[in-house]
Amino acid sequence: MRYEVKLISIQEKDRLMEKYSDRLLYEERADIYGCCIKLLTDIKYVKERWEESFYPMSASIRSHGRLVVTNEADGEQRVLYDPLSKTAFLINVDYYGWVKSIALSVAGDILEDEHGINSVHGACVDVDGLGVCLIAPSGTGKTTHTYGLLRLEGVRVVSDDWFFVRLMGGRAVAFASEKNFYIQADIADVWGEYQKLVDKAEFDSMGRAVVNIRWIVGKGKILPMTTLKKAILLKRDPKDESILNPHQVKHYAMWNPLISVTHICS
Repeated sequence: MRYEVKLISIQEKDRLMEKYSDRLLYEERADIYGCCIKLLTDIKYVKERWEESFYPMSASIRSHGRLVVTNEADGEQRVLYDPLSKTAFLINVDYYGWVKSIALSVAGDILEDEHGINSVHGACVDVDGLGVCLIAPSGTGKTTHTYGLLRLEGVRVVSDDWFFVRLMGGRAVAFASEKNFYIQADIADVWGEYQKLVDKAEFDSMGRAVVNIRWIVGKGKILPMTTLKKAILLKRDPKDESILNPHQVKHYAMWNPLISVTHICS
């Protein structure tokens, strides 16, 4: 699934804010790696998923970026973004995964422009103290591999979908982006340990749900950060017979004291 983002002027942003201001019943602030990203919406489902996804930010903190999520009678999906005020409008977007990813993108825009902190669309785990990130297009298998790796001793997860990277002391340090994870309904078909989590989750029309995986794997399996040592780029190519499994990932993490890159077909 893809969406196009149309850039708008700050004058157009002001016009849209005035147009929608009377209908936006809910206002929530998220702490996304120190950025205050404010959600304005009249859709209760979006507000509730937002609260499950992100750590809350104090209401007294002024927002660095904003998301306005609402519906129009025409039913046309639109994503509009004003890069000056860091304000995004999501019109008739009924998939929460897009809301979440755009919130993270707005935070990434702020962090990269103003603080030199990079954002990465990928999963990140810690293997016996060494950080390994899995980078791949959506639907390639990075989330499935992440939950498979969590079944192994010595593996802990930082993020299953998006993380931030800072260069500190000559090392690349990865930081978590969200409080909870956004799983697929079929995860228990691959890894049966997660069946109890799937049974209690509220899935959306795309078969995804925000869940607290600590309930299954334990709090000790979740880390806020790790030092990256290995990057694995996943691809889906039926002609490539290379296969990635969790034990191989754990082995790859030990290869090099610096960050190196491995290409694997999943």
